[in-house]
Amino acid sequence: MGSDKRKHDLEPENQSACDSTGSTSDSEEDSINSEDEIEANKEINVDFEACPILEQDLNGIKRMLTQLFLKDNINLNKLSETLLNQKEIGAIIRQINQEEDDDSDEEDTDEDDVLGLISFINLSDGNHSNAEWYGQLMEYFTKYLTGEKKSEIEKIIKGDAKKAWIINERFVNLGWQLAVPSFEQIFKELKASKVDFEYYMLICKILYPKRRYKEKKKSKQDKEDVIFLNPEEELLDECADYRYEFDVSNQCDSDTIGGDWDEGDQEYLPCRRVLIFCNQSWVKANENLKKHAANPTCSTNSAK
Repeated sequence: MGSDKRKHDLEPENQSACDSTGSTSDSEEDSINSEDEIEANKEINVDFEACPILEQDLNGIKRMLTQLFLKDNINLNKLSETLLNQKEIGAIIRQINQEEDDDSDEEDTDEDDVLGLISFINLSDGNHSNAEWYGQLMEYFTKYLTGEKKSEIEKIIKGDAKKAWIINERFVNLGWQLAVPSFEQIFKELKASKVDFEYYMLICKILYPKRRYKEKKKSKQDKEDVIFLNPEEELLDECADYRYEFDVSNQCDSDTIGGDWDEGDQEYLPCRRVLIFCNQSWVKANENLKKHAANPTCSTNSAK
């Protein structure tokens, strides 16, 4: 999050053109490399917009949930339908102003159109309590619980306190600026729901230094080395009242994340961190996010 291009609204993000590949002679390579350098310096404006959730977004919503829950036993079809059926709650991130003459557009699926999702579910709504996904989600929140505050957190999750689960998912390569107006909107929608929520829950995707993950006492450096795949969630994490994390590498194709490692490179485990905020802390977290967006002077860890 060291970029100086932070903005409050969903403005264009600049993306460089990809380099050409293939087998060529030396002279051809020199020519292509020169062309590639020119292409790399060109800016391609790509606009994103937070849009209302539509019927055709069902598969895209499921894909966003799949990258969060991986192979955990949760009925994502029904959970996706629940998010879809909530009226005037949440938004989908889409790309807008695409080239009309792009022939590939005709082959794009509705699933590909969904680049991000932000929404919430009232976990205290009695209409959800009998749903299969609800029981599975509650089990998900409790089965990974560890640490000194395990009993306190378990009481919050299983108790009668009014709770909202915040969903904040998007592709990693989309800039964190998208999150600022999205969280402001979801904050307004939470207020408009007229439910006096006592707690707010958020599941974050993080990468944790592999060699130090199992150490009982984690140092300040360990905490600083944690990478949030959605960088803005690190700012929210600063205000959380409770947090716990767990390793999900057994649900991934590889037990480490980050591609090919050079000798001596830090290796990271894919993990999830659950954040729980009381009402006042949730307000403070949103203020922290807006403050940082307006004056991004501090640095945070983000996906490389």
